[in-house]
Amino acid sequence: MQINFIRIIILMSLIYNLSFANSSNNKITLQLSWFDQFQFAGYYIAKEKGFYKDAGLEVLIKPFEFGIDIPNDISTGKYDFAVGRETLLLERSNNKKIVALYSLFQTSPLILVSTKSSGINTIAQFNDKRIMTTIDDASEVSLKSMIISQKIDIKNLHFIKHTHNINDLITKKTDVISAYSSKSPYHLEQKGIEYNVFAPKDYGFDMYSDLLYTNESNINKQLEKVLKFKEASLKGWEYAYSNIEESVDLILAKYNTQKLTRDELIYEAKALKELSYYKTETLGNIDLNKLQRIYDLYNVMGLINNTIEIKDFVLIENNFSIFIQNVLKNLSKYIDLPYIYFFMIIFFILISLTIYKHLKLLEKEKQLLAKNDELIKSKKKLNEVFEASGEGIWDWNIDTNIVEHNNTWYQILGLDKNADKEKDFIKLIHTHDKQSVLNKINNTLDNKTKIYQSEHRLYKKNGEIIWVLDKGRIVERDEEGKPIRMAGSFSDITNRKESETKLAEQHIKLVNSEKMATIGEMIGNIAHQWRQPLSAISTAATGMQVQKEYDLLNDETFYKTCNIINDNAQYLSKTIDDFRNFIKGDSKSIQFSLKNDTDSFLKLVDSTIKSYHIDVVLDLTEDINIQGYPNELIQCFINIFNNSKDALVENNQEGDRYIFISQKIVNDKVVIKFRDNATGIPEDIKHKIFTPYFTTKHQSQGTGLGLHMTYNFIVDVMEGMIEANNVSFKYNNKEYFGAEFVITLPK
Repeated sequence: MQINFIRIIILMSLIYNLSFANSSNNKITLQLSWFDQFQFAGYYIAKEKGFYKDAGLEVLIKPFEFGIDIPNDISTGKYDFAVGRETLLLERSNNKKIVALYSLFQTSPLILVSTKSSGINTIAQFNDKRIMTTIDDASEVSLKSMIISQKIDIKNLHFIKHTHNINDLITKKTDVISAYSSKSPYHLEQKGIEYNVFAPKDYGFDMYSDLLYTNESNINKQLEKVLKFKEASLKGWEYAYSNIEESVDLILAKYNTQKLTRDELIYEAKALKELSYYKTETLGNIDLNKLQRIYDLYNVMGLINNTIEIKDFVLIENNFSIFIQNVLKNLSKYIDLPYIYFFMIIFFILISLTIYKHLKLLEKEKQLLAKNDELIKSKKKLNEVFEASGEGIWDWNIDTNIVEHNNTWYQILGLDKNADKEKDFIKLIHTHDKQSVLNKINNTLDNKTKIYQSEHRLYKKNGEIIWVLDKGRIVERDEEGKPIRMAGSFSDITNRKESETKLAEQHIKLVNSEKMATIGEMIGNIAHQWRQPLSAISTAATGMQVQKEYDLLNDETFYKTCNIINDNAQYLSKTIDDFRNFIKGDSKSIQFSLKNDTDSFLKLVDSTIKSYHIDVVLDLTEDINIQGYPNELIQCFINIFNNSKDALVENNQEGDRYIFISQKIVNDKVVIKFRDNATGIPEDIKHKIFTPYFTTKHQSQGTGLGLHMTYNFIVDVMEGMIEANNVSFKYNNKEYFGAEFVITLPK
């Protein structure tokens, strides 16, 4: 009784929905996914031949434009229908309320193309090559799976932005290009260019494409209209494929915004027809098992944000609601019959529903068996892909704490799959890395981070230590949202880590080399600065000795001469202190006077200033105190000074040589400026000057680390900013042009 009552409630609800659908507006908007071409011929035909009109639909076909979010516009109801790729699965997992009606292409037209002349004849030759793709193409699972299955690491490829110009492939601005099999091959053939095609379907990855889809609201409230639009659209495609030349004539006459040629459109039509009937005789077919395999590929590659049910993504026409819809459609014709007939019909419907439900249970059981078989095959296929990629795969059942691994996982760690199957993977983590790894895993389990990723060390069975890049995510949750399954992969990055260590050691050597070069220059400065005071001390002592011999030395002269000797000795001592402090560096941050620090810097470079006839113009504020490392800041000043000095010597061989130094408080920040008149930094290298190892000097004259070290100290240690620009300025009524370094520090 309760079941019958529920069915009557459902029936009444559907009657309401039917009446709502019949009274609703039949205006429909179809948003295209690209510019006009034969790819959309079926929709043009359905509109122009009156198939939509015969179904009682008024259809507006919206042209494509860049910058629009079509899945979002469909999900929110801005438009009714659109065409998209199987990447719509990702949109569904991102909570877009979209539903696929059919898939026009049974395998994707998306391919990769190289020219024969490039020498790239196999995917194995993709390593370190440039691949021009759109953002959608780069994330396309069919392309990624095809590449990975040939043991190519995606990280070793250089993806560049698509220009949609096939000439970029011909002129070698890219090595490989993503394209449609219905378009680019035609253009290459017309230009007489021999080419290679890399199609995912040839490697076992046949994906759907050009799915017609709508939103859940249309399914729930206007199902009849949705079905009519789907039926009329497929009728349009059947006509277009059966009458290709007529369809091409229509596009040329009314939909040729791309100025395509007749031959080009016919080539496209034949290629797309082949894709539409690939391994099927039914136009628009969607196999849920195949779609599940596509979803599984996205999932294991870590692209699915939220778990979805495939059956919720596809409109299945033989489901319960559509069955009732058709019954009610016929029932509405007899609504004016006497009540007895009406209730007899209701009784018949209830009997029919019982039979229908029983048949559906049998069908569902059969589908589950078939799906299980397909899932086993799909899992085997996925394992083969990842075995080929060289990555170790792990799948952790959090409730049971059982972890499954693929063969590569055991091979990387030197383990035996049978003997070491129960190995606790936590014990394999290096002692010093274990807590960090566990913290990152817990952050993912606690939903603080969506993706777990860690670079850490593992122990192999033979005791050898390797570095791995380990990553994973939650792939299954219970009804309360609690994680119950986590999966991921890791790869051996030991070689990369060893290379990084060697580079770091080399970097330290170069930094020390840079420091030693500065020290050498400072020693030269000190030697120069000591000449005058040593000469003064020597002269004073000799003069006093002569005066004593001739009995001419009086007390006044004696004390005056002693003061001269003492003053010069103090100057020498201060020079030694400045140099010693500079060499020693600072062990901790202190409060210091910026002006005093600048004075120390100027003393250290004084002989260089005089040797190269440089005029230093100062504009210093007296009472600026800052927190930091005074001697390291002096090193930064020296690096900037040397950069200006070298430019002045090279570019101003005869003219004036100026370096202007100013220090001020601006908006509660300390602003330090170094400006020269050395004609500026060339525009083509200005963005590189803070890059490590970049130098315009001969390798014997510099390491290219001075300004890089300066940048790192100012930004990372002093938490400030540094930038370099070219400026024009006037000094002593004369125009100059040069470089200006601006350091901004917290007060």
